[in-house]
Amino acid sequence: MSELLKIFLKSMLVDNVILVQYLALCPFIGMTSDTGKATGMGIATTFVIILATAVTYPLYYCILVPLQLQFLQTLMFILVIAALVQLVEIILKKYSPIGELSSFASQYAEALTAATDLTVLICDRDHCVAAAGISKKEVLE
Repeated sequence: MSELLKIFLKSMLVDNVILVQYLALCPFIGMTSDTGKATGMGIATTFVIILATAVTYPLYYCILVPLQLQFLQTLMFILVIAALVQLVEIILKKYSPIGELSSFASQYAEALTAATDLTVLICDRDHCVAAAGISKKEVLE
């Protein structure tokens, strides 16, 4: 049991990616005010770091070690993370239903405006999602 405790403490304090290499620190600094956003960002960060580890491990041992370029390990890791973040963002935009909801909100606002002859705004907490009877630029000004 003491070995498991040692492994847990070592991974939490000594070999922690965040504390040791300051990689992927942005989500932990910028998203901590809202619990829901912080949880989602933490899950996304964990997913990207796991993917990055799976990609960089063979690159390190198949390319960098045989060519004696181990000093490029951190640079390679950062480049792989940047590429994976872009890839995950593209995949999420392609398969996420958010775009469909935005077009649905626009159609709904247009239908309400046609039925009531009033200006209709559909807003989220922090921005206007759809507007009918008035342009979004006028609302934001």
